[in-house]
Amino acid sequence: MPKKRNMRYKARQPDKTPALVLTVFRKLILLMLIGFLGVFMYNKARDFLCHAAIFEVKEVVKSPALSFIESKHLQSLIGRNMFMIDLEQVQQQLQSQYPHIDRLRIVREFPNRLYLVARTRNPVAWARIGQGSFLFDRSAIVLPASHPIARFPEIRGVEQDRQVVVGKPFASKRVRIALEIITDVKADSYLNSYTTQSVDVTHLSQISLVLKSPGLPLMQDQLSVIMDGDHIPKKVRTLGILLSQGNLDPQQIKYIDLRFKEPILGKR
Repeated sequence: MPKKRNMRYKARQPDKTPALVLTVFRKLILLMLIGFLGVFMYNKARDFLCHAAIFEVKEVVKSPALSFIESKHLQSLIGRNMFMIDLEQVQQQLQSQYPHIDRLRIVREFPNRLYLVARTRNPVAWARIGQGSFLFDRSAIVLPASHPIARFPEIRGVEQDRQVVVGKPFASKRVRIALEIITDVKADSYLNSYTTQSVDVTHLSQISLVLKSPGLPLMQDQLSVIMDGDHIPKKVRTLGILLSQGNLDPQQIKYIDLRFKEPILGKR
C-alpha cells in the first residue's frame, strides 16, 4: 500500500492592513488637531501681545552719556507697541543722526520701557583736510567738530584728495600711523609727563613727532622725535625708557632719532 503523505497545512494569518491604516489615519487626525490648535493659540497670543495696552511704550530711557540726544525718532516710539517696533531701523536712523556715537543699541525692558545705550567716540587728534578741520577717534572715525580742536594733537601731512564723511573711517595709512603713535605715547607710563603736540606724517620714512613737557623751560618745552612707520610700539617704548633715565637731561636734547638700531640724540 502506498504510504500516506503527511500534509501540513498553515493556518491562514488574518489581514492586518485595515487596522494599520486606521491607526495611521487616527494619528494624522490627531496631528492635524494639534497643528490647528497650535496655530489658533499662536494667533491669539500674537494678537494679545501686539494690541495689549500693557506693552505700549511709556518711556525711553537714555544712559547719562547720551543725555544730549534729542530725536524725533525717539519721540515717535512713545505709545507704540513694544513688539511692533523695528528697533534695528530706529538704531540706524539714530546712528545716522549722531555719527560720533558708537555701538548704539535700543534694548526692550518689558512691559513698556525702552533703554538707549551706546558708547561715545572720544576724539584723540585733528587734521586740516582741504578747507576744513576734522577730529578723529583712535579708529580714524571722522567726528563732528564739537570739541575745541586745539586740545588735541595735530596730524600734519594728511592726503588732501580723500573723501571726508563724518561718522565714517578716514581711509588713510598716514592717519592710521599717526593715531597709533599718539595713542601709544599716551599709554606709555614713562611718557606720562609728555603730551603730543603734533605728528607730521608727510613722509612715512621720516615722521616728525613733537612732544611737549611742562618740565622743560618755556623756550625749550618741545622735544622733537624722528621715527618711521615700522614697529611703532617698540619705538615708543624705547623713547619712554630713554627719557626716563636719570642721567639724561631733556633740556639738553634737541631731537631724538629712533630710525636706527641705537637712538641718536641731537644736542642743543
